[in-house]
Amino acid sequence: MSTFAVTTATAVLGGIAPAQDEPSEQPPAQPTITQRAAVDTGHGVATCVRIHPKGQLTATTGHDGAVRIWNVADLAKVQELEKPPGQHWALAFSPDGKHLAAGSDNELFVYKVGKPGKQWKHTTISLRGGKYPQSIYAIEFTPNGKYLAVGSQFAMDEKATSVFFFDAKKWRPVDTGVTGHSAIGQPAIIEFLAFADHGKALATGGFTRALRIWQPGRGKKQAAWREAAMHLDPTKNGQPLAHTMCAAFSPDGKRLIVGSTSGDACVYEGKSWSETKRFRAQPGAHVTALWWSGDGRHVLTGGRDLRVFDTADWSTVSETPIEWGPADSKVMTLDMAPGAERLLAVGADGRLLAFDVNGLADRKAR
Repeated sequence: MSTFAVTTATAVLGGIAPAQDEPSEQPPAQPTITQRAAVDTGHGVATCVRIHPKGQLTATTGHDGAVRIWNVADLAKVQELEKPPGQHWALAFSPDGKHLAAGSDNELFVYKVGKPGKQWKHTTISLRGGKYPQSIYAIEFTPNGKYLAVGSQFAMDEKATSVFFFDAKKWRPVDTGVTGHSAIGQPAIIEFLAFADHGKALATGGFTRALRIWQPGRGKKQAAWREAAMHLDPTKNGQPLAHTMCAAFSPDGKRLIVGSTSGDACVYEGKSWSETKRFRAQPGAHVTALWWSGDGRHVLTGGRDLRVFDTADWSTVSETPIEWGPADSKVMTLDMAPGAERLLAVGADGRLLAFDVNGLADRKAR
C-alpha cells in the first residue's frame, strides 16, 4: 500500500476526515505570437490592414491606391475593389460591418460591403476646397457607428479643422470643433484617431506638435468635441525630436498608451490624462501600431518586431521577430481578429503577415 493510502486510512479510522491535496496555483501562460504566413499585397508599400467585424475577410491598401480584400484564414486574395484615385493610407470598417471607408487625396470612398467576389457599390465624398484636407491619413468610425472621423494633412493654422466628422447615414459633414493641430514649421499630418470603446474619449496626433485628447458633447451636441488634455511633442531649438504615431485606449477607457518615432511608449491616465509611465517599446525603431487586450492585462506593440507587455509593471512578456527584406521596413498597421487568435499586419515591404496568437484576451468592442 502506498504511503498516501496508509495515511488516509489512519485518518479515517481516527475519525478525522482525510486531508485533500490543494492544487498548486499555476502561473498563467505567457502570451505567444507566431508568424504563420505572408503574401505580397501588390501595394508596393502596404499602409493599412483592417479586419471585418465578423473576422472572415480583411482589407488592405497602400501606395498603389488599390483596395484589396483577402481571406483571413489563408490570406487568399478575394477581390480588388474599384480603385479610388491617389495613394491610400487608411481604411476602416463600420462597427456593424456594413461599410468600408477608404481615404485618398481629396476624396473619401465609402463602400457598401457586398458578397465576396462581387464589386461593392460605393459613395464618393469629395473633400476638395479650402477647408478640407490635402490628404487623408487616418479614418475611424465612432464606436456607436453614427459618425466617420477623418484625420488629415492641412496647412499651418491653429484654427484649422484637423479632424472632420461625417454622418454615417447620409455622409454629410458635421461640425466637430476638433482644431488646433498645426505642426512646427510645416503642414501638420493627423496620423491616428483612437476612440475609447465607450466613445467618451478621442486621441489625435501624428506629425503635429502635440497629442490631444478630446471628449464629446452631450445630447444633440455629442458630435461637438472639446479638448480635455494636451501633451506637447519634444522639441530642440524649435524643431521636433519625435512625434506620435499611434494610440490605444484600455478597455475601460481610463488609460491611454501612445507610441512615437522615438521608440518609446507613454501611458496617460486619470481625469487630467497625466503621463504615468514611459518605456522603450521598440528599441531602435518607431512604434507604429498598438493593441490593448480585452482584460486590460497586456499591450501589443508593432514596429520592427512585435512585443507584448504586461500592463501591471510594463515588463516585456514576449517578443516576435519579423524577417524583413528592406532594412528600413517595419509594421505599418496591425489588426486583431475577433477571438484574439489571429493577428494580421502589413509592412512597408508590401507584405500581409499572419500570426497565430495565444494567451491574449479578446477585445469584444471593436
